[in-house]
Amino acid sequence: MTWRYALLLLVSAAATAIGADLPPAFAAVRNNDTNALISLLDADSNAVLNARGPDNATPLHLAAALNNPETAGILITRGMAVNATTERGYTPLHWAATRDAGQAAALLLARGADTSATNTQGWTPLHVAAATNATGVTAVLCARKKDLLALTPEGFSPLHLAIASRATGAVETIILATPIAYDDPCLDVRTAPGLRAKRAGHLAVAYRMLSDLTLKEPGKPRANFALGLVCCSLADYARAQLAFDRVLAANPGNDRARLELANAYLAGGQPAPAKAEYRTVLARNPPPDVEKNIKAALKQAQKAMSKWEYSVRAEAGWQHDDNVNVGPDSRTIRIAPVLVGETAITELTIQEASRPIKSDGLYGSLGLSVTYDMGEKNAWLLAADLSLYQNSLSGADPYETFLEQAAFGFRYLGERTVLSLPAAATLVNYGHEPLVNVFGFNPVHRRAFGVSGDLELLTSATYEQRNYHTLADRDGYSISCGETATKYLGRRGHRLYAGIAASHDQTNSAVYRATTFSGTTGGELVLPYDIACFGRYRLAHSAYDEAEILAPERRKDWQNQFTVGIRRSSRLWGVEISYQLTDNDSTFDLYQYNRNVMTVSLSGTL
Repeated sequence: MTWRYALLLLVSAAATAIGADLPPAFAAVRNNDTNALISLLDADSNAVLNARGPDNATPLHLAAALNNPETAGILITRGMAVNATTERGYTPLHWAATRDAGQAAALLLARGADTSATNTQGWTPLHVAAATNATGVTAVLCARKKDLLALTPEGFSPLHLAIASRATGAVETIILATPIAYDDPCLDVRTAPGLRAKRAGHLAVAYRMLSDLTLKEPGKPRANFALGLVCCSLADYARAQLAFDRVLAANPGNDRARLELANAYLAGGQPAPAKAEYRTVLARNPPPDVEKNIKAALKQAQKAMSKWEYSVRAEAGWQHDDNVNVGPDSRTIRIAPVLVGETAITELTIQEASRPIKSDGLYGSLGLSVTYDMGEKNAWLLAADLSLYQNSLSGADPYETFLEQAAFGFRYLGERTVLSLPAAATLVNYGHEPLVNVFGFNPVHRRAFGVSGDLELLTSATYEQRNYHTLADRDGYSISCGETATKYLGRRGHRLYAGIAASHDQTNSAVYRATTFSGTTGGELVLPYDIACFGRYRLAHSAYDEAEILAPERRKDWQNQFTVGIRRSSRLWGVEISYQLTDNDSTFDLYQYNRNVMTVSLSGTL
């Protein structure tokens, strides 16, 4: 790996340069000539103690790199600083690590070397030893049980750095010589370092290393525990169960391994054995925080054993709409010339009642979802949904909306894919009068890509049959399809997305037949405390088959829509504030409008 070779080249080049110049003290160290070194110290100790080579290295750095503990001991005894640093911040212990000088490292540690010292990269000696696969020095440092969780500025622990550097020997030494597998979060995708390691492909590397290690050392609990965590992080729950079983075979009282085994059972769709393992640990009176987590997991396991699942969602909010009736911007609209006698009329004045109407209002919605597992857990499900929506607008009763929808269909849940095949019936009342009945089919396919599933593609299609109560000319059907790509970024799950869609409305009257193409892009920034800021932009172009009566030409619309907002949500509730601007530019002025909507909502889920 680049880090490893850069470090080796750095120290090797420095040692070579020192040897080429052959200052007296460096020459004695290079030749491991203790008599010559003692003579130089007796003659002029200050000259030796203050001698510096390339990168401001001391003779002690060279002694450490060349694994000469005798000369190193003499220099320290005569006053040379054991923690002296080069211009790049390397101590003699760092140099010993780059050359796997185990004997020199042991001597330096015995004489007070600082294991926590960091170079200008922010690396401790253990980081350097791990990255360069210096197994001897790694073993010496691990025996001290210090700095095992020290992090570089980039967030790498020594173990993570060894994995990223493909330093197999260092990984094996750290895992077997210390209990770090139980504490280092880089192996566990439930943590931010673990998620980052998975996305970088480092957990896949760790899996290969640890699999080889457990083949060589099948009875080592630490190695098996580390392998189990990595397998869970990679969703290989069967192998994880085997690894944790081997830990428990060696030590049945290892409650941490038993909890991870239960987690592997639950994640792998085996809630019954998961419950048994959770209850075993619970019977041993674990600490209060662990007990709380176990009880929550037991509820999850019990829920997973049921074929039926229910959820209820309710939402209520306030909104301000400055154009609730979608009225045109202008007081006059252009029309096709109409001859009245010898006068051609080319404009009409919009009645005040048709101008944009501002309104404040309240709204509420209620939804019930039911799923039934048809066989293998989390494979094919039957899903049914019922939802209701009603708003109340101040001074704008004719534009109030009531909607009820029922949907029923099949849903497939795979490891990286979700397929929904729902059919739905929707009844819409507008202004307290029935407006339209809609019957449709809306298949949706969602698939995750990449090592960590951070790229997602969503494919959707819709067919709807629309029957209007009083507007028979608008009866007909609508078809649409779309594709959206989403990229998740960072440990918090920020996201960026972009999509395209096409639709066609086929109606009885050609005036309302339209083909629409649209593009959408947006993103979400996830902040601490479950707060998210989001923004979305949509551009749509619609072309109608035939001009309306009085329209100056066949209608074409360009619509720009901007949405921004902020939300805070948890598993059970959420609050959101959003603002949406819609600007519709049309060849027929009657449909040219601007609309601003502000919404504040509170939602809850059971």
